[in-house]
Amino acid sequence: MLSAHFNLNRYLFVCKVNASIVWLPVFPSLEFSLVLGTAIAERLPTVQARQWRKTLALWDDCIGGISKGACHRGACHRQAPTQNRQAPRTPNPEPRTLVLPESSPWPIDAAVLFYPGKRAYGRDELIFWELKLMGESADHGLFLELILPALEEAGSIRDSRWEYNNCLWGRFDIHSVFMAKGPRWEPVVSNGHLNLKYKAGPRQWSRGLKFESPRPPSHFDCLNWITAFDLDRNDSDIGSSPSLRTILDVLTDRLARLILGNYYEPDDFWRELKPKDRSDFRKALEMSSEISVLQEDMKLVPAYLPGRQIGKQIFREPLPDAVLPYLGLASVFHIGKHTHFGCGTFLLN
Repeated sequence: MLSAHFNLNRYLFVCKVNASIVWLPVFPSLEFSLVLGTAIAERLPTVQARQWRKTLALWDDCIGGISKGACHRGACHRQAPTQNRQAPRTPNPEPRTLVLPESSPWPIDAAVLFYPGKRAYGRDELIFWELKLMGESADHGLFLELILPALEEAGSIRDSRWEYNNCLWGRFDIHSVFMAKGPRWEPVVSNGHLNLKYKAGPRQWSRGLKFESPRPPSHFDCLNWITAFDLDRNDSDIGSSPSLRTILDVLTDRLARLILGNYYEPDDFWRELKPKDRSDFRKALEMSSEISVLQEDMKLVPAYLPGRQIGKQIFREPLPDAVLPYLGLASVFHIGKHTHFGCGTFLLN
């Protein structure tokens, strides 16, 4: 199966609030990524930190807005610095006019996905979110030595750069961390204690997942986007749902980048696949062209947040079984722009 070609370390975090109340931002993954990325960069030696600081620098406007609660309110306002304190203030631009950088603030291939939930959490309540390290970045050592300590620091130490009323930073503990092994989650951290003997592998995520096992004919015909997505289509297409073929075409690009990097020739991707995987994937692409959308319910996402639209789409007929494994890969690896913030994943119903 095609999944055997791709590395993925998939971690589920359970964080426990240790303050009377905290409020999550409108788009938690955005603020979480910027704060955690900054903490990671500050833990690295100068040379290793250079690339992290370079990618984070493109997000300086958003990082600077965290202490003002900009991400909490739902907008990362850009504020031009002024040398003259007496100079008249210019109003902040409307949030909808802001354009977020397309690049990830982290120089590694990772996705931060917060599970749907409420915005206000009280003491001892649990917050669930996922971190996915993909491709060459699927390194358990990187997780243990760098990411986990940086997260512990962000949860235990209050920093004026991120401080606003009832913010999460400095007000939570890492209760548990699990790692995906096929359809199961296995404990890596339990009740705050790290299991150093846990053997992690970058291919264990797919072990036991029955992508191609015999089953009764499926009746999946509804695709429900659980995070916003931007498949980089023409502006005239925005507001309408993407075709099934478009989704698989964007998946092809996503998988090619994981194997070959951002700059690749399409033929090189197909040559990387085994003959059967190549023929099965091409067959799914051909079949997807024949499935049209019957109904859609799409909403535009504010321009100051990652993604462009969110909603659900119903296809005119049940999706062919030959297509389902590739939709499964698309939902796991995320597709389109801003996948780092969890954009571009969905459920099938």
